[in-house]
Amino acid sequence: MSDIEEREEKKHRMIERMGGSSALVFFFDHWFGVAALLFLGLMVFLGLFIPRIWKQTPEGFDPVIRVSGLDLWQARSLRRAAEREAAAGRVEEAVQAWRSAVINNAADVENLRGSLRFVAGQKNPSKAHLEFAVNQSFWLMRLSKTNQTDLELAMDLMTRYGLNDYVVRLGKATEDRLSPASAELLTRSYFEMGQMQDFDRLWRKNEARFEGNPELKVYRSAWLANWGPPGTLQAGREALRTARKDPRLRLLASRLQLQVSFAMQDVTTYGQVLAELEEEHQTRITDHCWHWMLITALGGREQARELARNFTGVPTNPMEARTLGTTYALLGMEESARKLLTDQLRAFAFDPDLWLLQVRNLMNLKDWSELRSLATAMRSEAALQLILEGYSYFVETMAESNLERPDAARAAADRLARSTLPGPGMARDVARQVRDIGFPDVSLQLLQGAEEEFKEDSEYWFERTVSAFLANEPDALIKAAERAYELKPTNLSIVNNYAASLLVSRRRPQEALKLTEQLLQARGSSPDAELNHALALIQNERLADAEAVLRRMNTLNLGVGETSVYHMAWFEIHLVRKEWKLARAAFAQIDSRRLVSLQARWLEERYGSMPD
Repeated sequence: MSDIEEREEKKHRMIERMGGSSALVFFFDHWFGVAALLFLGLMVFLGLFIPRIWKQTPEGFDPVIRVSGLDLWQARSLRRAAEREAAAGRVEEAVQAWRSAVINNAADVENLRGSLRFVAGQKNPSKAHLEFAVNQSFWLMRLSKTNQTDLELAMDLMTRYGLNDYVVRLGKATEDRLSPASAELLTRSYFEMGQMQDFDRLWRKNEARFEGNPELKVYRSAWLANWGPPGTLQAGREALRTARKDPRLRLLASRLQLQVSFAMQDVTTYGQVLAELEEEHQTRITDHCWHWMLITALGGREQARELARNFTGVPTNPMEARTLGTTYALLGMEESARKLLTDQLRAFAFDPDLWLLQVRNLMNLKDWSELRSLATAMRSEAALQLILEGYSYFVETMAESNLERPDAARAAADRLARSTLPGPGMARDVARQVRDIGFPDVSLQLLQGAEEEFKEDSEYWFERTVSAFLANEPDALIKAAERAYELKPTNLSIVNNYAASLLVSRRRPQEALKLTEQLLQARGSSPDAELNHALALIQNERLADAEAVLRRMNTLNLGVGETSVYHMAWFEIHLVRKEWKLARAAFAQIDSRRLVSLQARWLEERYGSMPD
């Protein structure tokens, strides 16, 4: 046997021993094996590079963000491109590259920080970059759990865009931990937002350092000129006048003088300073709005309206848009406010307060069709979905209810009940309004969700009592009325509600009787007090006493609802005495629609149980 034949024979014997697997061809065909390994490596590489399997968000963060290897590579590449464009002075190109880098990996905090530092570093940040800057600032703080460095970066960025309200919102909760530079930004914003107690408090904490800052000293002089102790007023005003003569401080001092003059209702000085700033093209929308409101407060409403109608300024940020829209509404120019806010929502759709202002304006105009459209638009705005989606269902409920579309209103109200609202204060306000349009069950759910915030607030429990009463929830009714009574047992309205809740649910009749006696002593013989007392006497089986109360009442003074309760009391007396004919006569005079559902249900059950 030749050498070749011998090698082939050995090869076949080896294949047979391994089960005849053709995979062993790899050991004998060198190039096929290399190609197969390369193909396998390519599949592994693509499996790791293409699918989004790499988790980028911290543990427990919602939503979870996963990216692919390609996303990571592109994000790094785009970041380098952004840095190159920035170094070359091409601002728009750099911002676009940063945007793309963030899109490829939205959870990369270093990319977020880099993009925000670049925008904040511009001498005059472009309005076109405002939405990106605001959205990414709040997103970064969510990712980093409001890291102090990120918080202060956001505050600096908001200051550069003139968003003093955002600066206050960000900095107030952490003012004791702020760096000196950020504490200065917050102090300025407190003053410009009119939060003078906060301004004074923060100034006193940092007085030694702030005294060395010439601009902050102008703020302090302005505070002393109107909000300080009486002995400092004159000195503050003089210091402010001096600052207006200093070329370095003149613009700031003039703007602060406007705020002082507005607070003092000094329209003459305000007008003079405003005219000076106008000549230099240095006025802000807020300056004009304050002027119109000052003129209105002093009796010149028509003059203010004329100035407002002729105004051509365009808001540069959402705070200015809100100020101008609010001022138009206060001047009775709701249509101007509607048009302005419609336009500005296109520019500043990321600002929740701008949407809330437009909601209030459309409600005042009773434009329910447009309000319904606004609710839909609110949900379609990506930046608002985590904030105002629940509120949008409230807006839709109000619109559909006023358009007399009960099924659509009910559907929207049910979605509202399952939603989350931005805060307990809004939940409470929304609960009041949906109760008023006929959805007490939804109102009760919203109020129950806000309990932790208001558990020591008797007014909250009073509102919750009313909602539970109208929603026919006996257990919730007793709990709310009793808690309100515990917190404020001397409030007669709360005492009345507690007594009524016990009477309607027919629980603790002896306690209800004590409460109605207390109300009679405090209020005298009012129809409500007498009716509740009669019901309490009946439930305590003191029928003769109840009859005496009812007989001395002047039924001509009763309203429609009170008349039904009056006859219901007689019905129960006759029912207990088994005076069936008289009970039927009393029943015939009751309009059950005027009763609370719990009462109406009890009435129908008892009437149905009477013998023929």
